[in-house]
Amino acid sequence: MIFLRTLYLIASAASLSVSAQQTNLAGQTIHFCGDGAEWPPYHFWKRVNGEKTKEITGYDVDIITEILSKHQIKAAFFLPPWKRCLLEVEKNTKYQVALSSSYSDTRNKLFLYSNSYYSITPKFFYSTKRYPNGPPNIDSVKQLLSYEVCGLHSYNYTGFAEGIRNEDINMIAKKFDQVISLTLKNRCDLFLARYEILSGFASIGEDYLSSGDIKAMPIPHGKSDPFYLLISRQFKYAYELKGILDEGFAELERTGKMQLILDKYIK
Repeated sequence: MIFLRTLYLIASAASLSVSAQQTNLAGQTIHFCGDGAEWPPYHFWKRVNGEKTKEITGYDVDIITEILSKHQIKAAFFLPPWKRCLLEVEKNTKYQVALSSSYSDTRNKLFLYSNSYYSITPKFFYSTKRYPNGPPNIDSVKQLLSYEVCGLHSYNYTGFAEGIRNEDINMIAKKFDQVISLTLKNRCDLFLARYEILSGFASIGEDYLSSGDIKAMPIPHGKSDPFYLLISRQFKYAYELKGILDEGFAELERTGKMQLILDKYIK
């Protein structure tokens, strides 16, 4: 009897927790921001007849809308410059959550991380005109970093491989087309990027890889790079929101719906 009462109290507490989440967040609008340089297939501006519209779409939008709508929570999406997005989420001013963020110890102090909801593959990219057979002598991270390696402003590259630090990367560009141009002009020897993102631009009419001028190679001892949502620690209901999102990710993964949503954007 005591055992059954204990189970009842646990169940009641869980029920109260869910009700609290619904009571506190139902009817509210949570503001999410992503990278203004776009991050297909995860978040990007929808195109109509090749022209960019004001509508933001992608895997992130569908996943989050699917989860929050069940709790009567609305979601609004914005794509400012990435650095501004992070600053505004940290302060809990314009936005409460940053989309598609990699892990770093610094960010972990500033933001509340959700569980990971997808992983992608870091690689390094090079100009085939400069290196027809690929850059020589890159068998370790140390050798990779002996080159002039570029990346995008305010991005985090520490998850690409053990030994890569953000300060080792020349974050000279703000968009992918800029870092590609710098590489083709030999101002950068190589640049780092997640392969799925760079190839994903083809689906929105910006095919960076099909010409063959830029190719990718695996990073020595590289690893899969998990991505998360960053929730403002200044947001009053940050932990409740995290609980709802994490539970939603697990349910969509369990039912296979998460992959079905991603498949919509990968042709």
